[in-house]
Amino acid sequence: EIVFGDITARNNETAPSCNVYISGAPCPPFSNAGLRKSLGDSRSCVLLSSVDYVLTRKPKLAIFENVSGLVNAKNKPIFNAIVKVLKTAGYKCQAQIMNNCTHGAIPRNRPRLYLVAMLEDGENPNKELPWFPDAVDCPTLQRFLVNNVKQNARLCKSAAKNVTEARRIAKKKWGKDHGLVVVDAQASAKFRAIMHGKVPCLTKARGGSNGHYIIFKYQGDGRWMNLQEIGGLQGWPKLHLDYLQQSHSACVIGKTLGDGFCLTLWQRLFAKVLLAANLIKKKDQPPDIWVDCHKAHGHLPDAMYGADTKHEKFALWH
Repeated sequence: EIVFGDITARNNETAPSCNVYISGAPCPPFSNAGLRKSLGDSRSCVLLSSVDYVLTRKPKLAIFENVSGLVNAKNKPIFNAIVKVLKTAGYKCQAQIMNNCTHGAIPRNRPRLYLVAMLEDGENPNKELPWFPDAVDCPTLQRFLVNNVKQNARLCKSAAKNVTEARRIAKKKWGKDHGLVVVDAQASAKFRAIMHGKVPCLTKARGGSNGHYIIFKYQGDGRWMNLQEIGGLQGWPKLHLDYLQQSHSACVIGKTLGDGFCLTLWQRLFAKVLLAANLIKKKDQPPDIWVDCHKAHGHLPDAMYGADTKHEKFALWH
């Protein structure tokens, strides 16, 4: 294993080669929120360095993940240029915007652009197979909630104002018996997201500080999310999170989760593209367990992994 602390300083000519290369470059340069500096943001160099690695080392399969803002009017020329150089280098490319709540079976809003580049080497009979998973039914948010965890019920003045406004909007849009509503209570009024039955995008900042605020009823019940819910909405079972908490703080784990990929969507994507790239055989293709996950019994995502929930009696977070 070789770890490069800064891939923009990596020499791609001498870097190890691989069959599969994955890039999840920082999204702020191309996000519709924030400063929107595009290539004027130094962090955009991570994406460019990733493309350079692919052009230099020629892996059989490359996947680039970023915000959907990479294909908006301002950034579309950058995206088109990346696709053009990849095609010139002998890659077949396909791109699609997928969301956790439509393709990952996770009730969390996180639309992301996935650009898949597959080397056309003349030895791949599977490249015409579908590269992207179909949309799936999403289970209810209630199935991902964990209530036997110590809650941080404190609300600062701005967060309390956001929650009050979210209650008003929820009553107007969905009625007094609206069910679960989640608000990004730590955001400014301009970027405050209020969602019914699903969770706004969990970023690094939100993941490391309580997540979002869950409103259970029009008046009264409400609380911040907890680490197990933040992890579960990235596809992580509670057992693994409990293990991580033995050596890392909840803040560090939450930030890492908010900065990472959704496991469920990537499991579904890998099953498609690895076969299409002829890196696995049909008989070795993993089953798509998330297609019918809404039919499973028990807490999600634990139930899909067959996680033993008996550990909860002795869990650190109980």
